[in-house]
Amino acid sequence: MDDLGAQLRQARTEAGVTLASVAARSCYSASHLSNVEAGRRAATPDIVLAYAGARGG
Repeated sequence: MDDLGAQLRQARTEAGVTLASVAARSCYSASHLSNVEAGRRAATPDIVLAYAGARGG
């Protein structure tokens, strides 16, 4: 997997975390995060940290 958004989606789903949960724990909307996962928006360092925080890591 070369795409960071796809890697974030895979890690999130493997951890059993919903997209809505990541959005609720960050300053990003679920729509924005969905676009990141689909590769339509860039995965910034802040977004990667939001995913890490939502996973508890």
